[in-house]
Amino acid sequence: MILVTDRQLSSGDFGRFYTGWTVLNIIVTPGVIVALLLSGSFRKAFQRGDNPLLVASLLGSARQLVFPTLIFIGLLELGFKVGGKMLGIDAPLLGILLPLVALASFMVEVVRATFQGSMHFTRYGVYWTVWCGLQLALGSLGVLWLKAPWGIFAGMLTANLLVFGWLLLSVLRSLPNMALPLDVDPLTFEQFLPFCSALVGAVLFVNIDILVSYLSFSPTVHGSYAASAFLAKAIVTATQPVLQIMIPLIVHAENVPAGRRLVTLKAVGVGTVLALSGATVLWGVAGQVCGGRYGVQYCDIPIMKLLAISAIPLTVLRVWLIADVTHRRYGIAQLMYPAIAIFVFLAWKGAFDALSLAMLYCFCCWGALALRTSWQFLNMLGARKERF
Repeated sequence: MILVTDRQLSSGDFGRFYTGWTVLNIIVTPGVIVALLLSGSFRKAFQRGDNPLLVASLLGSARQLVFPTLIFIGLLELGFKVGGKMLGIDAPLLGILLPLVALASFMVEVVRATFQGSMHFTRYGVYWTVWCGLQLALGSLGVLWLKAPWGIFAGMLTANLLVFGWLLLSVLRSLPNMALPLDVDPLTFEQFLPFCSALVGAVLFVNIDILVSYLSFSPTVHGSYAASAFLAKAIVTATQPVLQIMIPLIVHAENVPAGRRLVTLKAVGVGTVLALSGATVLWGVAGQVCGGRYGVQYCDIPIMKLLAISAIPLTVLRVWLIADVTHRRYGIAQLMYPAIAIFVFLAWKGAFDALSLAMLYCFCCWGALALRTSWQFLNMLGARKERF
């Protein structure tokens, strides 16, 4: 979908679109966190009462979340309207559509979480593929027809609403004929806040270079940086399924410490292999995918290579973060915020062009991973000393 947009828009419009895409990834994060937490609750409901209690848990969660979600979306709409005027951003339709796309995506994710909870990962993956395919089709039609950055988000919104209706109907077929007692604990702010603060920090760190580029460079230069970045960011996105199965599996093994550690180790290992493979492929085919007749327009090979290297630590850090919050290691889970602050400070002082910005970002990503690895090593040494 991004490739279609890259071919249809100018460098400046593509930069605006990709910045909107980045903002969407950030504002949809609280909804992703809620869906991840609900997958654990749905797992408990499924263990206690199979599909009927799981559906009852879904309906109870929907009643709990409707008003906070509407308030959050309203605040986002107001914030984009006021903030856009203050910053002089001429994209009012983007500001209107982004919160609506985030809301529709959240509704889809919550219903899909029922399949996580029931451990039906094949159906979960198939529905994900159908969802992505419909967003691709309607989003591409939107930008082809309207020739504007907001057109793709209008198409995505339509796709999200269609998929939500289809998934909801498929789940409600399991609705029990009689009322069942809902003995699953509701989602609490105490559960939500650690995940929200940690995962929002991770998503911000993954995308902070795009936001800094947007505010620092001309539309043309920013468009080139965005075009160079999106393939590298796709490596991080491709590891999302690893995160989506971690929480229900950890909940499934919550009474077996060795099993919980094994889930984390497997997730870190799979994430590392995927990121290394993706970065290696991008380096190997850089001349074909970056620029040229069939490659990404406006792409710069040195920048893309640096950002592909950055995707490796970003992927590992995201997997570790989910494990840290699930195991209630809240302190180290907030690592991303000092990393963001350091990067913004260094970029403000030394990012004179797009290449230097990419170099600073790569340095900060690997520095954050080195710090997290050192903490893990020291923690293991401390646990070994306690045993002896």
